[in-house]
Amino acid sequence: MAHSTRHLWLGGVLIVLSLLAANWQWGRHKQKVVETGQIVSTLALPAININELPSDGLAELQFRRVQASGRFDYEHEFVLRNRRLDGQPGVFVVTPLLLDDTGRAVLVNRGFIPLAQASREKRKLFRGEPSQVQVQGIVRKPMRGRLFGPQDPQLKPGDAWRDTWLRIDPDLIRPLLPYPLLPVFVEMTASGDPALIFDALVEKKSGRDELLNMSGRADALGLKPFTSTTPLPAHVLLPPDIHRGYVVEWIFIACFIAATTLVVHLRKSWGSWGTQQSLERF
Repeated sequence: MAHSTRHLWLGGVLIVLSLLAANWQWGRHKQKVVETGQIVSTLALPAININELPSDGLAELQFRRVQASGRFDYEHEFVLRNRRLDGQPGVFVVTPLLLDDTGRAVLVNRGFIPLAQASREKRKLFRGEPSQVQVQGIVRKPMRGRLFGPQDPQLKPGDAWRDTWLRIDPDLIRPLLPYPLLPVFVEMTASGDPALIFDALVEKKSGRDELLNMSGRADALGLKPFTSTTPLPAHVLLPPDIHRGYVVEWIFIACFIAATTLVVHLRKSWGSWGTQQSLERF
């Protein structure tokens, strides 16, 4: 009897696990609905001048539209490696912006360029004029690595500069700079329109890509120098519907397991009944 019902127990466990996964994904869907609603509300708030804000509490301004004025410090520019756009490998260009009349700086993600142009010498093409600039964008929190994901190596004594990083983390980069650095970074946007920024932030496809550019592909690939109006990519978020799709998938898997278990059980039952009938004849 134990042997004949083993498949029922196994099928039952797999069904329960599938339904638990579906329930977890449904919870993620509801969480994302709340988060995207908060992003919409935050983007709708008036843009503020980051030059005038104190350093404390800036992390609470995640996704807030901001303006900044100052001068880019190209000598301390670096790139984020392992980025892709339209299937092409490349990097994000991140440049400190020395804020006017504050003595502080903020890291600004200026966008994507192809890997072939990522060296310090070649990316000079994308530098703007070494004069005062006006920047508009959104506030982003420091990018933290996952527990078991790749990490940026720790700084060593004597390190003067590091040109490539995996993530933007002002706390790690601050010791290499000769001036105070804000605890957040800014992602430049082409427009101050909250609707356009939201469209750039939320992935429209499958969620495979790490970034979604707001502009035409030519601008995105760095085929002309950066300007203060060049649309730049954002680190995108998966939309709530992605998780709702996963709910449907897990429920389908649970139904498939249930149907397969039932078929196996019926075949075993009919097989046992047929064997018993044959023995009774003899």
